[in-house]
Amino acid sequence: MKTYSLTAVLPLFPAEPLLSPIYNFITHMQPYHFPVLLIVPAIGIDLVLMRSKKMNKWLLAGLLAVVFLLLFVPAQWYFAEFLQTEAARGWFFGRSSWAYMTPPDSFIRYNFHPEYVDTGWSLVKGLLITLPIAVLSSRIGLSWGNWMKQVKR
Repeated sequence: MKTYSLTAVLPLFPAEPLLSPIYNFITHMQPYHFPVLLIVPAIGIDLVLMRSKKMNKWLLAGLLAVVFLLLFVPAQWYFAEFLQTEAARGWFFGRSSWAYMTPPDSFIRYNFHPEYVDTGWSLVKGLLITLPIAVLSSRIGLSWGNWMKQVKR
């Protein structure tokens, strides 16, 4: 049995926008954006979990959070840059069409809006906010996983 992604299946169904403004005439469903690359940090997390069976759970949660951020941010950063190129336009990555509300002559159609461009300090500040949230999420995930091991059928 073949499996198809939503980016390949959704354009097969006819649809048209009913909300205005309609700048781009669309005749079929529009695909979702390509998903984030969670496989890269997942492999790193699996490698860490295989080697750290007896570690303190809070230290392990901190290590998992750092591994996640160190692997996810660069992988998604460069993949997002690729998705903005002409090479990514097409059915596989879901970048073959524009939304119906995007004006054809809009200056942000091919560029970022100037208000949305941040400095490097914004990224550092966001990562510093993300790190404790990632540690807490990892600790909750470890606790949930240990509880799930105890559930018997």
